[in-house]
Parts: sequence; C-alpha cells; structure tokens
Amino acid sequence: MEQNMHNVPDKQDRKQVIGKVWNIAIGVLCAVILWQLFSLHAERKAIPKTPDTISQTEIKTLNLSVTTMTQIVVETQRRLERLEQEIRAVCMNKLKADDAAMKKVVANAEKRLERLEQEIRAVCMNKLKADEVAVAQAMKKAQEALARNDTALAKLYLLNAINHAPHNTACLFEYYKLCKQKSDSMSEQEWGQFRNILELAIYQIPPEEIEKIQALYDDVVKFMDSRSIAAAKRAEVDQKEKIKYSLQELQTGKYAWNKLIDKNSSIDLNLIQERLALCNELRNVVEDDSLINEELNRTVAVFSGLSQIKVVEATLKNAKDSLSVSPPNLNSANAQLQTARNGLSQIWNIDYSLVPAEIKKRATDLVDHIASLEKNYNKLKSEPACKRIDNTIAEIENISRKGGEFTPRIKAITEKLQEIGTGMREITDADTFKNYEKKITRAGNILQDLQRDRYKKYQRWAIKQCYDGFTTYSKWKVVTAKGAKWIIDGYLIKIDPSLLSPPVAELYNNVLQKQFAELRTGDLVDYQTGIATHKKMSLEDF
Repeated sequence: MEQNMHNVPDKQDRKQVIGKVWNIAIGVLCAVILWQLFSLHAERKAIPKTPDTISQTEIKTLNLSVTTMTQIVVETQRRLERLEQEIRAVCMNKLKADDAAMKKVVANAEKRLERLEQEIRAVCMNKLKADEVAVAQAMKKAQEALARNDTALAKLYLLNAINHAPHNTACLFEYYKLCKQKSDSMSEQEWGQFRNILELAIYQIPPEEIEKIQALYDDVVKFMDSRSIAAAKRAEVDQKEKIKYSLQELQTGKYAWNKLIDKNSSIDLNLIQERLALCNELRNVVEDDSLINEELNRTVAVFSGLSQIKVVEATLKNAKDSLSVSPPNLNSANAQLQTARNGLSQIWNIDYSLVPAEIKKRATDLVDHIASLEKNYNKLKSEPACKRIDNTIAEIENISRKGGEFTPRIKAITEKLQEIGTGMREITDADTFKNYEKKITRAGNILQDLQRDRYKKYQRWAIKQCYDGFTTYSKWKVVTAKGAKWIIDGYLIKIDPSLLSPPVAELYNNVLQKQFAELRTGDLVDYQTGIATHKKMSLEDF
C-alpha cells in the first residue's frame, strides 16, 4: 500500500510534465505556422485583379493557399510525431511513463492541431477575399480617374491594384495600356518602375501566363530603348547648339571682356563667376580646347585678382571707418591694415598679362590707398605722444623764464628733454617726427643757453677770485710765504682749472705761480698736493 501511494504522485507529476512539454511545443509550432502565413501574405501584397477576373483568380489563389497551408499542417504533424517519439523515449527512461497516458496526451495534441488547421484555412480564405475586393475597388477608381482625365491618379490606383495581386496579369496589361497612351508624359523613372514590376511578376504569376508577361516585358524594354536613343540624339543636337551659343557668349555676347567692363572700369564679380563656370563646362565638351583653356586661364586670373581686390577694398573701408570714429579705434584699424597688406601681397602673385588693364590699375590704386590710411593711422597714433611733448616743451620754456639758480633749472630741463626723447619713440608718422625734431632742437637750445650762462657765471666768479687775490698780492710790498699761503687758501684753492676758459685759465695760472714763487720747496709740494685734492667749486654749485 505504501508503495502504491508512492507511485501515484509519480504518475501525476509525469502527466503534468508531459502536458507542459506539449503546450510549449504546440505554441512554438503555432508561431511558426503564423509566421509562414504572414510571409505568404507579404509576398502576395503587391498587385491586384480586375473586376471581370476576380472569381477565377480567387479560386486559383485560394487553392494555392489551401495547398500551401495543407503542406504546412502535414509538416507540422510529422514534426509532432518525431517530438512525440522523443518525449516518449525521455519519459520511458526517466519516469517509466505508462503508454495509455502518453497516447491520451498525443491524441489531445492532434485534436488541437486539427482545430488550428481549420482556423488558419479560414483566415487565409478571408484575407484572399479581402484582397480581391480591394483590387476591384482600385480598378474601378482607376477607370473613374481616367474619365476625369486624371492620369496621375489613375496610375496610382492601378499600381495599388497590382500591389494587392501581383499575380493578376490583367492589372499589368491595363497599366501598360495606360502607359502607352500617355507615353509622352511618362518619365524614365516611371517606365523603369513598371519594368521592375514586370520582372517581379514573372515569378508570381501562374505558369501559363509567363510567356505573355515576358513578351510584355520585352516590349517595355524595347520601347524604353527607343526613347533613350531618341533622347540621346536630341541631347546631342541640343549640346551642339548649346556649345555654339556658349562660345558666342564668350567672344561677342554677354561674357565678352569688352562688355564685362563698364564705363567706370569696374567689373561685376558675379558675371566673372558665371563666365568661369561656362568655361569649365565648355572644356569638358569641346574637342579643340585650346581656345577654351586660354579663356579659362584668363578668367581664373581675373576672378582671383578681382576677388582679392574686393576683399582688400572692403578691409580698407573697415579700417577707414575705425579711424573716423571718435575716439579712433586704433587697434581695429591696425589689424585691418595688416590684413590689407597681406591681401595686397597675394594680389601681386597674379599674372597680370592675362587680366585687363583696369584690374591692374585697381590693384595699383590699393597701394596708394593703404599708404594714405597708414599715414592717417600713424598720425592718430602719434597724437597722444605729440600732446605730451607739446606740454613738456611748454614746461621747459616756463622753467627757463622763471630765473633763479642755473643748476636746478638745467636739471629740470634735462629731465624734461629725456621725457621728450621717450615720447619721440611713440611718434610713428615720419612728417610729424621731423616737425617735432625741430621743436626738440629749440628746447635743447634753451638748455644750452642755461648751461652757457652758468659757465659764464663760473668764469666771472673765477676771474673775480683771481683778481681779488692778485690785488691783495699787489698791495703787499713784501710777500712772505705765509701771505702766499693766505692768498692761495682764500682765493685760488676752490677754483677748478678744468672748468676755466683758456683766458681765465691763463689768469689763474699767472696768479697761482706768483704765489708758488714765494714758497719753499717743501711747502710748494704740500700746497700743490692740497690744491689738487681740495674740493672745488663745480658748475652745479651755480
């Protein structure tokens, strides 16, 4: 009893396992069947049928679909049988399943598959009938569109019918009939589309219709070839006429050089660009291209030169605008002028033997224009330094007029002149620089005058010292060494001989030598040393 109780759960578990396996297997197989069904539908979803052929075509198509589905079901049954054997073997080996339970499971699976087959057959029948109805509607609407002379819409409806029933040859012939009637309005793309439809239809139509469609395909290809040949001949004639007309335009017409240059010696860059494009086109189609190459090279030179000239001219205009504002935008102007100079250097790389004289003149005028703007720029850039220099010169003149001691005034003016020298380095305009050189010269003369007056004052002081010392010396009837020392120390020792003019130096030496004559040899050496080392009166002391 205990053993039997133990076996009951085993049988129940075995049935549950088998049921799950079969459910999974049937689900997978159903998915496969449905995928094949929709694949069949997708292959058929491209072309229609005409109303007068629906029933016959429907029967053929339905029979084809039923046969296909029957094959699917048979194949499914074979797969299930193999799966049944495999499951049975697994169950026998692992669970020792009883045959009755297994047969019951298989019988249930077969019933489910039979029902599935019926449902699939019904779905196919309904879908095919729907497609045939759609074809009939499309064909009818195509006829209505033709009645309204709406060819484009009629072709659209016919293509829709073909798309629903690609095996329906009546739709193909109807579309071909329309294309032949309206061949003038049919593009190469549309004929090519129809040819591709026929290529595909050959593999979808019933075998007895293949020769008809093949003949129709050959007729379409032949017609397309004839159209292509005719189009090529027309294109050749048109090409020759176009070449002839284009050459006339280059030599005597719109793009002739004498017509491109107006009374003001200006050339429209857009017209030059059009001429360049025309030369490139002609070079590819004209056999004797020597003339075209010559015109092309000349046009390229003109286009390159004129393009660069316009860029430089626009750049100079921007530079001029930057200098015209208040205050002037010197940084922007300088950048624009630098760009213009670089552009001008590129302009001169052009072969001017190929371009009209007007182009070369415009390039030459740019040199003067740049020079003029640069001069204006340099003047404006120099203005702050010029103002500082003018103020400094005024200060120098004011210092000179104040009077007083020479040395402070000379020192102040010297410092001011150094400031002027620094400011002169900021003057970039040549004419302005020359003008301020004259002003600086006059300011320097003021300094020289002060230095000269101070020098004269030193001479007068030295002369007075020598005169006073000599006067005292002359009053003495007897001159002793002590008296000579007193005169040297009192009048002569502070005089710097290097600062004396020649006449004053002669006077100084004459008085000094008279005093040296009164000294003994030892004292003479001492005093000569003392005079040489004693602190002298300098020009700065005045």
